Amino acid sequence: MTCENKKWYATKYPFGVHYITNDSETKFITEGLDGKRSEIESVMCLPIEPKCRCSDITDIVYSSFDSDINDILITEKDGCVKNITCRDSYLTYVTTSFSTSEIVRPDDSHEDSKAYVDSADLQTGVLTGSVDVFSLFGMTCENKKWYVTKYPFGVHYITKDSETKFITEGLDGKRSEIESVMW
Repeated sequence: MTCENKKWYATKYPFGVHYITNDSETKFITEGLDGKRSEIESVMCLPIEPKCRCSDITDIVYSSFDSDINDILITEKDGCVKNITCRDSYLTYVTTSFSTSEIVRPDDSHEDSKAYVDSADLQTGVLTGSVDVFSLFGMTCENKKWYVTKYPFGVHYITKDSETKFITEGLDGKRSEIESVMW
């Protein structure tokens, strides 16, 4: 764009121009335009999309009783992609409600029971060290809400009889809205 005599002109057309015919058809001219001047009548732009439409992920990240929020590494990547690296422990998990998850509530679950998406195999006790919970759980932002889509060690829940039970199969790909990320 250039300004001459208080008027703005376009001189480059990287994608050509389009116009509307009398028959309401859209036509395109894509070649032979560079270097030709066209007075600019108006400029239309779409609003800039924010990097991520979800809330700040740290709003739902909570440290367990023996942890300090400064011990967690959170880095921003493109869009809503993050890296949330923390120490793996039995206290590193995501909470979700069966009512906001595609996981069907088991018949024996307590009515107030959450589903706990585990970062460690609670049944074997094996820990892996540091873990990027964002990629481990397949966290994603959809419709301004955070979801998990991966369940590497399944989920556990509390039954009506206060027992801990596990669901370990057929979960990957199901969306569960994140209530909190504990570590």
